[in-house]
Amino acid sequence: MALEQEIRSLIDNYAVEILKLLSLLEYVEIEGRANREIRVLCKWFGQKFQSDEVTRAINSLAKAGFLQIRGLYAEVTPPLLANHLAASLLQGRRSEFLALFADLSQKERSRLIQRLQELKSSKIAWLWKEIFGSSGLLPDLPTALANREILHLAACANPDKTINLIQQCLGSATFEYLKSLQYSQRDTLVWALEELIFRERTSLRALYYLGLLAETEPANYNNSSATSKFCQCFRPLHPQVPLSLEYRLDLLKKFTSPKATVASRLLAIEVIKTTLNRLGYHFLHEGKGNQPFDPIPQMTWGDVWGYQKSLLTLLVELVQSDEPQVAEAARLTLPTAIAEFSMLQFSPEITVSVFQTAVDWATNQQIPLAISKLADALHSVYDFYKKDNNQFNPETRIEVENLLENINTLIESLNTAEFAIRLKRWASNWTRSHNDYELDENGKHIYRSEKEAQTLAEEVISKPSVLTTELLEWLCSVEAQEAHNFCFWLGKLDSERRWLAQIEQLGMRKDGINVFSAYFGGLSQIDRQFVSDYLNQLTQSGQVKAEAIVCATQQLGGDFTGVNRMVALIRDRRVDPKYVEYILEHGKWFNCLNSGEYLYLLEAIAGSDLENAAAVVKSFFIWLHPEKAVDGKLAEFAWKCLEASDTSDQDYYFDQLALHLVQANIAQGFRLLEQLLVKQLTEYKCWNPINSNHQREFWEFLYSNNRRLAICIPLKVALQDTREHSFISWHLHKIINQEKDSDLLIEFALNSEDQARSVCHILSIQKSNLPEIAFVIITQYPDSQDIKDLLSYLVVEPNLFKSRLQYLESSVNTVEQALSERNPPFAARLWLEELASELRIKINDEYNSQQVADVSSQLPITDRRIDAERIWAIRRLLRDGEIKKVSQLLVQDELPIILAMSDLSDSEKQQLQSLFKLEVEQPVSSTISSKVYIASLEKLTIMSEQSPIFNQQHATIGVNYAAEGSKQQFTQNINTTEQNFEGLLTHFKQFIHDLQQEYPDIANETDAYQIIDVKAKEQPLNWQNFLQLKRLWNGGKKAAIKISEHFTEQNPWGKGAIAFLEGVIEESK
Repeated sequence: MALEQEIRSLIDNYAVEILKLLSLLEYVEIEGRANREIRVLCKWFGQKFQSDEVTRAINSLAKAGFLQIRGLYAEVTPPLLANHLAASLLQGRRSEFLALFADLSQKERSRLIQRLQELKSSKIAWLWKEIFGSSGLLPDLPTALANREILHLAACANPDKTINLIQQCLGSATFEYLKSLQYSQRDTLVWALEELIFRERTSLRALYYLGLLAETEPANYNNSSATSKFCQCFRPLHPQVPLSLEYRLDLLKKFTSPKATVASRLLAIEVIKTTLNRLGYHFLHEGKGNQPFDPIPQMTWGDVWGYQKSLLTLLVELVQSDEPQVAEAARLTLPTAIAEFSMLQFSPEITVSVFQTAVDWATNQQIPLAISKLADALHSVYDFYKKDNNQFNPETRIEVENLLENINTLIESLNTAEFAIRLKRWASNWTRSHNDYELDENGKHIYRSEKEAQTLAEEVISKPSVLTTELLEWLCSVEAQEAHNFCFWLGKLDSERRWLAQIEQLGMRKDGINVFSAYFGGLSQIDRQFVSDYLNQLTQSGQVKAEAIVCATQQLGGDFTGVNRMVALIRDRRVDPKYVEYILEHGKWFNCLNSGEYLYLLEAIAGSDLENAAAVVKSFFIWLHPEKAVDGKLAEFAWKCLEASDTSDQDYYFDQLALHLVQANIAQGFRLLEQLLVKQLTEYKCWNPINSNHQREFWEFLYSNNRRLAICIPLKVALQDTREHSFISWHLHKIINQEKDSDLLIEFALNSEDQARSVCHILSIQKSNLPEIAFVIITQYPDSQDIKDLLSYLVVEPNLFKSRLQYLESSVNTVEQALSERNPPFAARLWLEELASELRIKINDEYNSQQVADVSSQLPITDRRIDAERIWAIRRLLRDGEIKKVSQLLVQDELPIILAMSDLSDSEKQQLQSLFKLEVEQPVSSTISSKVYIASLEKLTIMSEQSPIFNQQHATIGVNYAAEGSKQQFTQNINTTEQNFEGLLTHFKQFIHDLQQEYPDIANETDAYQIIDVKAKEQPLNWQNFLQLKRLWNGGKKAAIKISEHFTEQNPWGKGAIAFLEGVIEESK
């Protein structure tokens, strides 16, 4: 590669080799964890380098522009160079790649996979053959869905094999199987299919299978669903779909054919609705492969318009489907789709033709289209072209005017159609024409919807037969959302009460409540007394729904008769009191009542135990809006409701009512504050007047009148809280003005130690006067450890945005600043100096723990999660005969998992078992061996305190070992480097550290030694490592000094560790 040659001319080959090493991962961690990632890379691909040599070269390579450092990570740039270097390094290095793949953690491996995604598949052809093989990571789709990252890798780097894999499974998959896929599996498959859709040679098949997956999703899909992505791909100008419009249309026709399932045809309707939408959108997919996505196909605007016309034609055909569910969905979509089509492209002939067909279907009642939607669609097209008419050239303007004329004709045909059509036109969903209005002689708005409703009602009065039983049923349906206008006028004009009996029958049904109440509301306009008496009769008979009577009563306006009617329904338990309040609060019903009538109703709503006090308080808010009085018995009842339980969801209304009442009775306001806060100790759903998350105008009014009581009452109540962290203190902490109220806080704290603790709970270090308050409290209670702990916590409170070390150091600075600048009194100075000393100890401990973390990152990962990808790589190495590499990768916990695999051969099992019986090997440098081969499994004893024995046959001279009871062949080849010694030592240090954390109460070295001995023997690998460390300690003065430095005998664990190493016995396991 020319770029690589140019780089070699600028920097030496050594630097290029380091770049190759770093390019294996998309980005490499260069700080923390003792450079674990660099060490692993060097271990398998950079044996000529030491990890610290690579680390030292990073900054110079970054300055040269070949590395980009981002935080803790470094990335080889440009990516094209990184891909080339990685490919060249991987060439012919199968076993090293597999070992690296297995040695990396899952998070680290994901960055290796990201690099592989960008390499040409021919460069790693062997890998794809292995991955897609019968025993690979992607042998079938269920396995592939479990290996998410590998499937993503395959979809990006080898789309052909991936689509074939998906086709093998989904080609014969049932609807039930696709629907049974879990969310994670579905998400994985959607991502892979989306990647394949944007590759021309896999686009058609991938889009088809995405459609099969989308069929199984619920109707309320989201933007990341298969349905959403499938629909977006049919938008003609999608900038990433390489599939021609012809192929897309053919595929959609396959989904709409009579032989297709209902789910397929419903999905096709969603596609058409999405595609014929001016305000549609599409999400772009970020490609991860080694090649850019294929370009979109060449097309003209004529191709686009023809494609959109074909989609509209498909929808018209689906409207006439024999399948009711499909036809219903298409009918609901058609009006809006025609309008959107006409505004997407100026095709007046097609627009008028399809609209004419739809209007004919509607007016002839041949196909039950949504009349209101059709009318609204016609109006939207008319308004669209009417507004922009002046922007067209003269020739086009003529066509536009003809289009407007034709659209207007179609609108008029709906407006002049038979009664049933017009009723559904104006009593169905709201449309933009409902808000058209005229002005009467008084300048009042007369809306089109009301005028049309009146006209329709007049027709019914003059010719009752037009309002058929079917239409009455329709008025009770969900579709008839504007039916109340018509029903109101029907009642208002029905002076002979011809429709009274039928409307009463509808009131017996839940879905007839709105029709019933609107009719009686209109009827009350001509004879209110009759309606009131009739509602009383219906209340006594009990046949009509109580909710219908409540709604009808609301239409009449408030009076005492209506109050009695509501109270009777509530006391007979025929209606929910909260429902009564909810209905009556609308309009001005309460405004017509006097205080006594209103109180009578509220007492019924509230219940005997004030269980509905929240509804009552909300009603008071409506009562106060026109500034009606709350006094006398009504005020007394309001105070009781404010004290009620289970009212936390109405905080705003409670606060406003209390604010109104307290201005007339401040003493009662303070009593209410104390009562409510005491309730907070045991009840969590009652109103909290000092809630820091809500409005607090009531408490602020109390505070403005008497700061002392407003603060001291919550503090005293907080003293009764038995919880460690008082809920009341937590809120008071946020609303208190620490600077302004410091005198009150100090005065309260000086009364008793308990009160001082209560004050400490609400103080904040963010306020500048904290030291002054703290100094006074500490001086008053110098021997109270609780007070010291509470104030100390304020200083060292953890910060979510800082590390533990950072906030500890910041806390020390705060304390030292207070000591030097605040001139604290004697008791306070002692406290601050003690706190500073404790913080320094914690800082030192934190430094040590970080060093332990760095050391532990250098040790073999013994708690690695056993994942399928790691096991797969190890097995490949095993079958390739790479026993040495396997021995450096496996940990004993993984052995049973691999041995339990059914397809593992006997020879492979024997090889694995022998790794842990005959060989113990430590990671070493590339040039030095560090193995101990034991030819038998009988006991061997290390005699650290005995003289060397040289008369053992076949024994190696100079090694202090003796066989017990038999002549044993023993060969030792120890030529261990200092690096190996450091690894063993750090491993042992971590082992001791973990035990110390697990058993913190050990106070003598004997117990520590026994625990170390037992735990070490539980893990054979640990035992062998410690034997090796013992040999090095006995064999070298330098090693002994280092071990003694690390394990001082100032604590029981240090003494126990030394005793363990001195007395260790080598036992065969």
